Amino acid sequence: MTSEEAWIDPHRIEAAGAWLFWSGAPDSRLTRSLEQLGQLEPVLAAEEGGGIRLVSGYKRLLACKELGRPVWVRFVVGDDFRKGRLYLHANLYQRPSGAGLVSCARFFQTQLKTEEVRGFLEEELRGFVSGKVLDQVEKWLFLEGFWVRALKKGRVPFEAGPLLASVCLDDRESFISFFESLSWSWNKARNFLTWTRESAKRDRVSTARLVQREGLLDILQKDLSPNDMQKHLLQRAYSIRYPVLAGLEQGFKALQDDLGKKSVWRILPEQHFEANGFTLQTRIRERTDLDRALEQLQDLRDEDSFDPIWQWQRDNLG
Repeated sequence: MTSEEAWIDPHRIEAAGAWLFWSGAPDSRLTRSLEQLGQLEPVLAAEEGGGIRLVSGYKRLLACKELGRPVWVRFVVGDDFRKGRLYLHANLYQRPSGAGLVSCARFFQTQLKTEEVRGFLEEELRGFVSGKVLDQVEKWLFLEGFWVRALKKGRVPFEAGPLLASVCLDDRESFISFFESLSWSWNKARNFLTWTRESAKRDRVSTARLVQREGLLDILQKDLSPNDMQKHLLQRAYSIRYPVLAGLEQGFKALQDDLGKKSVWRILPEQHFEANGFTLQTRIRERTDLDRALEQLQDLRDEDSFDPIWQWQRDNLG
């Protein structure tokens, strides 16, 4: 790093470079601070090809442009790898998200051998990022560009990287349609990916063949809200993976709904229908709730309302 500094018109500085992997627009607090207190730290820049390129300080540069004031610059020298290291260390305070760490790792993947990136980041980020998180980041180095873009857009969760990296390219391509416009939580993404892959493996067909055969792609064409579309996809993937259990749950739900219309009581089956019997559940807030629940329970008994449930269990559970 050199010691040369200057105040420069911010429009002269080119704010572009692959090493600016955490750049973003300044917030109102930064702009207000610059306006009231001035620029407390210089931005870093390099003179290249007769011009000036930003190395670090993207938000401060944009804020100075917005305020119409010169920007304090400290000049540095070095190749792209050095620029990336300078940017990384100048911005560690940001505590980057998983997506941000992936952007960082993907940049250094262009400067190092892929197998060297994990060790390099472990040393550079020591004390800032855990080994477990770096393990997840490393898996993203082996994924195609679509998945990295989907991560940045919030379509696919950071935690899904290891799972996606564990499947073959053909399987990943089969899942692209489901992550192009829908944003998935980790729990939902894990269930959908796992149930679909396990079903394909059980049926000895490709994942592409399974999603086409079972109508999963057709759900994407329906006029549904994103939440409803995800709900339908998960229900369908679950029923494909666990057809017997899904059928039992659907049948029992009809009994639940019927009892719910008659009283405040709710029936719950034994876990995974592993045995006959059920649990009765209701909410009691005060004495009148208790009196009402007990009265309705007696009515249900007198009306033999539980007989259809016992009969269904005998017919379906043995």
